[in-house]
Amino acid sequence: MQRPNLIALVKQSGNLIGNHSWDHHNFHKLSLSQQQEEITKSELILEHPLWFRYPYGNATCQSNQWLHQKGYSIAGWHVDSCDWAFEKTGVVSDKEAAICGVQLHHRHNFVEHIVSMVKKRNGGIVLMHDSRSNTVLHLDLLIKRLKQEGFVFGTLADGAFKAQMK
Repeated sequence: MQRPNLIALVKQSGNLIGNHSWDHHNFHKLSLSQQQEEITKSELILEHPLWFRYPYGNATCQSNQWLHQKGYSIAGWHVDSCDWAFEKTGVVSDKEAAICGVQLHHRHNFVEHIVSMVKKRNGGIVLMHDSRSNTVLHLDLLIKRLKQEGFVFGTLADGAFKAQMK
């Protein structure tokens, strides 16, 4: 585990903790027993997480069933920030833009890409990575811009939102 102190900090702050697997493998390339091992190994440190998000969003039907039997809810995302692509040069290539849906006029503007996609969807979960310096650098501005657009923030456990996640 790279940052065990981060788990303690998140727990102390009252935020939700979810399981994202141990080694971030593509679950489409693992057997069911390997997938279960990835999940179970993380559980030992996370202490009963209620949420799971698949690495790369690559769910499998067998793991979905197993996770639901264990009491998990499964979370995905609605908007890909494409932070991994912006991270390289601050500009998204044609290929990466096609993967993430970055519009031509936002390929140089990480924050406006996300704001436009959230507006297009009328809200939702935004996929971002705390390991990307570009994401951390722009997070305050992004939150400010989304609030200016009338969006509010919540957690997966918030009433109406949680009902949609089952």
